[in-house]
Amino acid sequence: MDSHPHDEVSIVDYDPAWVAAFEEQRDAIVVALWPVLPPPQLVEHVGSTAVPGLAAKPIVDIMVAYEHLPAIEQIVAPLAAIGYEHVPKPEFTESHFFRRGEAIESTFHLHVTTSNSAFGRQMLHFRDALRASPSLASDYAAFKRELADRFPHDRPSYTRAKEPFVIGVITAG
Repeated sequence: MDSHPHDEVSIVDYDPAWVAAFEEQRDAIVVALWPVLPPPQLVEHVGSTAVPGLAAKPIVDIMVAYEHLPAIEQIVAPLAAIGYEHVPKPEFTESHFFRRGEAIESTFHLHVTTSNSAFGRQMLHFRDALRASPSLASDYAAFKRELADRFPHDRPSYTRAKEPFVIGVITAG
């Protein structure tokens, strides 16, 4: 199997700078979308970089939630103006996905969704469960490192292999 740069899996130690990076991008996103949309109901730092002490791929995940899912045509240009590229993901039925930076160099993933979506609720629940349980976060970090060793050049397989852990946390509480 040929690997592509965007398939690389790199897990790094927690970096407290991820919080400031999120805050900077949060503000830029809200300002960029302001001319076309009202303020979002939520702008949250989600994913592993949102959990203090958790090792992660060095990509800050941001979730922006509105009452209704904005039409993609409304948000592509304002987000492109601040460096976000729309990446169509047919499997994401409750959200629009954007990344900032080219695939392997992407440092931000943006999920635009609705405040009542199962997708958004699950992302917040998973983050909050990891924040609330250092032992769970430690188990997850060890599991991710093991998977990164097993799939160093295959991000889709790495992501699929994480699913049972994530689903287990989401359904447990």
